[in-house]
Amino acid sequence: MSKQVLLISETKLKNWTTIHQNVDMALLTNCIFMAQELGLQTLIGTKGYDYYQNLVLQVQVSGGTMSQADRIMLEDYIAPYLLHRAYFEAMPEIYARKMNAGIVAHETEHSKTVGIKEMAYFRDIEQNRYEFYSQRLQDRIRSFPNDYPWYWSYNSQDGMPNSKQTYFSGIHIEPGLRYPPRKVSWYGNLPAYYGREYDCCDGAN
Repeated sequence: MSKQVLLISETKLKNWTTIHQNVDMALLTNCIFMAQELGLQTLIGTKGYDYYQNLVLQVQVSGGTMSQADRIMLEDYIAPYLLHRAYFEAMPEIYARKMNAGIVAHETEHSKTVGIKEMAYFRDIEQNRYEFYSQRLQDRIRSFPNDYPWYWSYNSQDGMPNSKQTYFSGIHIEPGLRYPPRKVSWYGNLPAYYGREYDCCDGAN
């Protein structure tokens, strides 16, 4: 069972992104938690998510140790992913606050809040970044399967499946090769997509 432990700190989120230092810590705490629940848990499943929350709690409370593989995963893969996913989650909260009088966009004499379209543009940037790190995270797990056995041992009692399991719909494309094999090695010489055009030339390498 997870302990609702934050895998990155609010201070690190401010220091490693362009979030201003005066943004409330309480706001960022919630956004980090949402990034973990909605993002990281989807990638590695509830079993892996609980594993790392409990591991971090154990190290912090009892001074336990963790394996080199787990340290690499937490520091080099999970942390960068959560930084940009949490920033993505934080932008709407920074943009407008929920007050007793309603939802309010903040403005001062010297600054003006950007519009919804501009805010969506900046969110797209953060989404592209966290998706990049999500692919790196999955590549790491797939390249070193013996280091992360929890990813490969899911059963129906483990909560939310990891990203290689069907969860949200009946159709699911498993993450894997970024590009299919070239035409000559593809089944039945079917054309393979490589960007904006089909590679249909005979004898393509």
